[in-house]
Amino acid sequence: MTKRRAFLAGALGIGIAARFPMHALSAPSTLAWGDLIPGGGPAATPDSVSVHDEQGLPIWNAANDAPAPTRAELDGQEISIRGYLVPIAFLPDQPEKIAAFILAPFVGACIHVPPPPANQIILGSYPEGMQLESRIWFEPVTVTGTMYVELVETSVAKVGYQMRAASIVF
Repeated sequence: MTKRRAFLAGALGIGIAARFPMHALSAPSTLAWGDLIPGGGPAATPDSVSVHDEQGLPIWNAANDAPAPTRAELDGQEISIRGYLVPIAFLPDQPEKIAAFILAPFVGACIHVPPPPANQIILGSYPEGMQLESRIWFEPVTVTGTMYVELVETSVAKVGYQMRAASIVF
């Protein structure tokens, strides 16, 4: 009887595995900002994007206008990445909830310092909406969702990646 139960349990497990492929059961890939650069590399920092002209004045979009290749193989992948949120749109019926955002590797990107290269910025949408809190401006969040690789120009910066967020957690 024990062997029969073991066989049935094993057969049931194989049936479940066949019905739900492993990629659907696997956890999202956790990425670091350097992972968004083909071949890897250091993540952007405020110092690395602070370009100045010959008079010492900041050139705000110099780093963001430079060529920034992306990783095509990330398109459609479920990922998780930690960064800093810059709200850019709110739910129409709930203006205290963030519906769209820019995610960047450092605090203040695109607002207080020049935007990083396009391959270091993610344009995110969160249809559920995230409650706006004061800590959003200085605490990092982990965003998990589906990544899309597409260059988009926003009013704030050029972005190389987009993401449909399934969750946003402090």
